[in-house]
Amino acid sequence: MPESPRWLISKGRDEEARDILVKYHAEGDETSEFVQAEFVQIKQTLELEKETEKVGWLQLVATAGMRRRILVGAFLGLATQWSGNGLTSYFLARILDNVGVHDNSTKNKINLGITCWGFVNATFFALISSRYKRRIMYLVRQSVHSIP
Repeated sequence: MPESPRWLISKGRDEEARDILVKYHAEGDETSEFVQAEFVQIKQTLELEKETEKVGWLQLVATAGMRRRILVGAFLGLATQWSGNGLTSYFLARILDNVGVHDNSTKNKINLGITCWGFVNATFFALISSRYKRRIMYLVRQSVHSIP
């Protein structure tokens, strides 16, 4: 089995990489545009990786703005988990059994209704979100979701 073309290019063995690309991606056609484009793309990707290799994890928390972004991102993940959507969808059948709904067809209709209601709300808010500032939309959404 031949080496990976990407690995070969990273080690400066461009001709071997090109030969493998020609053999497996162009069926032996050395003038294939696809192989040429793929070769250039691999080289560009490796160059980009070398440039970003110098950036460390410390830069993630180096400035106050970045620390705030990390805090907001972590809080959004936590708030999403706390909203109860996953819990409700996972235990919906048991919840419906507990409230007296035992027919599977009815359970499916209720599940479909919940899904459609979510779709309608998501569509509505996606269409109006461009009319308001991001911060206002975020604060309103978090406030509404915080109401028990």
